Amino acid sequence: MSRVVIVQPHKMLQHAFAIALFPEHRVQVVETIPEDAALGGADVVIVDAASLRALGALGARELLMIQSWKTPAIWIDERTDSAPQTSAKIAVLERPTSKESLSAALAQCLGNPELGRQPAHDAAGPAAAPDKRAGEPYSGEAAPTAAENLVELVDVIEEEPDDDTRTAAPPNGR
Repeated sequence: MSRVVIVQPHKMLQHAFAIALFPEHRVQVVETIPEDAALGGADVVIVDAASLRALGALGARELLMIQSWKTPAIWIDERTDSAPQTSAKIAVLERPTSKESLSAALAQCLGNPELGRQPAHDAAGPAAAPDKRAGEPYSGEAAPTAAENLVELVDVIEEEPDDDTRTAAPPNGR
């Protein structure tokens, strides 16, 4: 069982990552970029760079800390060319990402491509194949059907009560 550190500032996404990686991996969640010494034997670090950047928590200091890591990392961002250069292996995923592409990138970072393969009966299609070019970032794309399965949870609909319900008399006639 591998140990995965997830750098994610949002509680809801922390839980989503933990559920996606359970039970194959032990998960530790942190909200800010840790120093290399604080990773404490982690096998892989997953960084949601887009969320950190949106909160202003991904500056020059944090990028320098990431560059000192010797632990392989998965970099999730809106742009695939934004990953920092490190001595460790970095897999780059474009946001939004699917569980399948995350599993494939995780398997690549752990050095076991068999971990990222989906069962033959899975209708979502094959997992993204790891990039065979050594030293270059891996860019895993979600399957074409992933956009169709994406559910936006940002729309809120508020309905105003009808005018006659505001002026209606109480039910007991008073």
